[in-house]
Amino acid sequence: MIRTLAIVAALAVILAGTSNVFAGDKEDIMDVIETYRTTEISGDLASQATLMTKNRLWIANLRMSGEANQKFNMERQQFGLDRRRQKNPDFKMMITYIDPIVRIYGNAAVVSVLQRRSGRNPDFEWTAYTTLVLVKKDGAWKIDVTHQSPLKIPVSPS
Repeated sequence: MIRTLAIVAALAVILAGTSNVFAGDKEDIMDVIETYRTTEISGDLASQATLMTKNRLWIANLRMSGEANQKFNMERQQFGLDRRRQKNPDFKMMITYIDPIVRIYGNAAVVSVLQRRSGRNPDFEWTAYTTLVLVKKDGAWKIDVTHQSPLKIPVSPS
């Protein structure tokens, strides 16, 4: 009986410790995701790059970049952003993440979210399903893969 209680107590401690690790990991991952969103809004892609592995794979808009090409990828994105800002200096953008789902598998995690971007001057709206794969290295979560699939909402006939 005492041995059984000891085993149950040991399992309870192990499981409690495991859930705390995952709970902390989930919070850390959501912090990375929120920083990813805010750096995108502010246009600080240099800071955004620190959230990613050096060879992050990025798949969106019928393009794919990666495999030790992350620096070029971020420079290309910053160039495009700076050019749009010169053309439309009053442009404002908002990014909303809807219903994020976080799944953790040891030192890897998958985050799925519906991402909605909207802006003014000029007006635009873009919605995509976004999947991020993160890896934990040296205690820090980094984005290793970003995949965005634009959502086309059908227009009903008038």
